[in-house]
Amino acid sequence: MQARLEEIFPIMEIDEDCIMSKMGEISIVFKTELPEIFSLSQQDYEILHQCWLRALKALPENSILHKQDWFFQSSYKADLVDPDQSFLSRSSELHFNERPYLQHSCYLMLTKVPEQRKPASSLFSTLLRGGSVPQNVLQESYKQEFLDCCAQFSRILEDSGMIHLRRLTQEELMSSENDTVASAQQMRCPKSRTWISEMVCGSERITARSIRSEMPGTFPQCAEAGSITRHFVPM
Repeated sequence: MQARLEEIFPIMEIDEDCIMSKMGEISIVFKTELPEIFSLSQQDYEILHQCWLRALKALPENSILHKQDWFFQSSYKADLVDPDQSFLSRSSELHFNERPYLQHSCYLMLTKVPEQRKPASSLFSTLLRGGSVPQNVLQESYKQEFLDCCAQFSRILEDSGMIHLRRLTQEELMSSENDTVASAQQMRCPKSRTWISEMVCGSERITARSIRSEMPGTFPQCAEAGSITRHFVPM
């Protein structure tokens, strides 16, 4: 059985800065700025941990939190134009110029799943099966209640002073030029109407494996559709 990727794509539309799926889920995306590595004390980690716990409790039932971290191989570009630089500052810029480093981007995605939706199962995929959207999902109050909880979630984390969140707008979610989580390479339907025989990310070929459950004591069988050959995406 073959199906076009654009026909089974789970995203229905992006409306009012929200990602609406064909199964009735509502998702919003935050661009997240985390504390610099090795910059927090033990007490700071404990405070941040408690903030995460309070923020998670503010989310409604049937919510999904997805934290996504992107690491890009890049090289440092020195700022040699600033005329007000001191001798030490300029020497530091020259020392690190063109040195490789990992550029980090972090996103938080909050999703509200309809209560009537059946739990996900490895026995079948909902991408190939249609279904009706629950009636309460179509009500404006349903989405507004979820957005209010997300706003409270965001305030709790930002009140810690160590995490900064910025909600992505509709234009950013649909953009193909920004390095956002919903860029054309990751979230949008392909423009061409041709069948896709493989998927690529940059110069790397992406494949996947599905694991079929077996009886206890036996080794699970893998149906290969491939493996990701790299953990870093080259710029």
